[in-house]
Amino acid sequence: MKKWVLNDINPDGVKRLCSETGLNPLICHVLVGRGISDKSHADLFLLEQELSDPYLLTDMTKAVEIIENALECGDKIVVFGDYDCDGVTGAVMLFNYLLALGAEVDIYIPSRDEGYGMSEQAVRLLCEKGTKLIITVDNGISAHAEIALAKELGMTVIVTDHHKVPESLPPADAVINPKRDDDSSPFKELAGCGVALKLIMALERDAPQMTEQFSDFAAIGTVADIVPLIGENRTIVKQGLYHITHTDNIGLSVLCKLSGVVERAVSATSLAFGIAPRINAAGRFGHAQNAVDLFLCEEYPLAKAKAERLCELNEARQACEKEIVEQAEKFLYERPKRLYERVIIAIGEDWHHGVIGIVSARLLQKFNKPAIVMSIQGETVRGSARSIDGFSIYSALASCSSLLTKFGGHTKAAGFSMKTCDVEQFIKKISDYARENFESMPKPLLVAEKELSSEDFTIGAISELVLLEPFGEGNARPVFLMNGCRIISKKPLKNGKFLSFTAEFAGEVRTILVFSMPYDDFWYEPGDVLDVAVTLDINEYNGAKNIQILAKDIRRAGFKQERYFAALETYEKLRRSEKIEPKLYERITPDETSIKAVYDLLRTHIKTVSRAADAALKKGINHCLFLIILDVLKELGLVSFDNTYNKIELQPVKEKADLTKSVIIKKLKKIE
Repeated sequence: MKKWVLNDINPDGVKRLCSETGLNPLICHVLVGRGISDKSHADLFLLEQELSDPYLLTDMTKAVEIIENALECGDKIVVFGDYDCDGVTGAVMLFNYLLALGAEVDIYIPSRDEGYGMSEQAVRLLCEKGTKLIITVDNGISAHAEIALAKELGMTVIVTDHHKVPESLPPADAVINPKRDDDSSPFKELAGCGVALKLIMALERDAPQMTEQFSDFAAIGTVADIVPLIGENRTIVKQGLYHITHTDNIGLSVLCKLSGVVERAVSATSLAFGIAPRINAAGRFGHAQNAVDLFLCEEYPLAKAKAERLCELNEARQACEKEIVEQAEKFLYERPKRLYERVIIAIGEDWHHGVIGIVSARLLQKFNKPAIVMSIQGETVRGSARSIDGFSIYSALASCSSLLTKFGGHTKAAGFSMKTCDVEQFIKKISDYARENFESMPKPLLVAEKELSSEDFTIGAISELVLLEPFGEGNARPVFLMNGCRIISKKPLKNGKFLSFTAEFAGEVRTILVFSMPYDDFWYEPGDVLDVAVTLDINEYNGAKNIQILAKDIRRAGFKQERYFAALETYEKLRRSEKIEPKLYERITPDETSIKAVYDLLRTHIKTVSRAADAALKKGINHCLFLIILDVLKELGLVSFDNTYNKIELQPVKEKADLTKSVIIKKLKKIE
């Protein structure tokens, strides 16, 4: 469960922005909530801006001179990319541009087994093939030893990268990275392909034409790398979304058709879930060169075959991911104590290292905690981690650096490797770090822009929200609150896979779609009053426009989330054998009355923990007490749980349960 946070907005600021811009109050409320409070800043955000002068990037002049000299001398150039979507798209852009200039140019993409970025093996191989100039894309900023070797072997190196700059720069002939301390460019959040685009702009000395020509690939890489969709990234993606539908790249055109992207309006979301996974699948389940070859293909039949291959690899990735997610969840459910730790850790044998990052993201989403997934491969372990705002997984790994052979990443995503013999010590160190630094772990947040009123539900107001697109990292689709929705009716959709319900809200009847749960899991009934977090859109069918409301999260009206999270935290501390405040024991120690109340709820055909918890809260049973009662009922053989620890089954009872036999209750009373 996420913690809901409603943005605190100054209404006077909203009125002022409405007056200055002529925009509707709904979109102005969102803009003010995102720090955009006057017309000039609103125009900068909403209107398409030209990209800044590429020569403001430090070392850009040096890089252009080096490349122009290599072109003049006919030197062999190699564009050194990376195996992810950002590295592939950026490398393809730069290669195609240099090829058009008549350069003797090639692309080198390392395999995932080689590891991220440059390697000694790759550098020596390129030297043997007569390479004179290496230009990195989306890597190189930390490749000190490899670049020093390249220089020693007589090659020139230009680094274009966007990752965090180490304490000292690599010994390249030019290092272009907007995150350099001495960089004077105004925008620091470019993806690797965005930096490559800037280099192309500088070489051509025609920014608008180059932005238009390469915005399709730059948009895909920018969205895929989850950089903030603000500033210049918005311009790149906005232009790219238009030009993708008119792309003259045969391979990209075919891939768009096979992924279904061109069958609907192209958006950042369709790039993120349609195109990017297929490109990434090449690097995860084959070689990223498969994607490169597709985008360099000039014949339709061959391009179709190569695009189909990427789709096949993506299907293999999806199947493998599903299997490993199931295995990781099974690992955790068979070791339920791990579910109560501050950081979730799942371990398996020979899990595909190309998907463990995705699996850790799935576990984070399911359990609302930082998650680490480790794959044991003989004497070595490869791991991937994902986290939430407020808990730096990079810092957590750094606290274990003495055990790691390699690690890197940032606050919310990281990867590492280590020796298998150090796994248990690593788990302890991660647990110690979390306990020592976080008495209370941060919670995943659902940030809402505004509590909606009836005045907000107009076609004009909601239509204006499209001006905020493209949505993505740093510019999320706006979420709003509809508090006090009284259910009138509900119905299943797609054979119960989804549902919709009608509700009275602010004097009007609204239909709300729910795609996040099946119909059978929606236990609320007509008459129940809910608070619903929603997104708003306009659906057009047969020329008629209608407001579409999509539920993102649902709670019973009046839900006391601070009490809920405090109770859950207390329960998990008990399960970890940690101390809690003595005064709490009286409130969480079950008695015959509270146990009977929960048991009677289960006898009314309530079959899931979540539904039973909701019913118990209505009866005034705090969540910690409820969970302890479930443990007692299980201990006494009155109930059982399935392997997801959510579905409950009552067990046959031959005689009245003797509560004095409960070890759990005895222990609580002893401490109390």
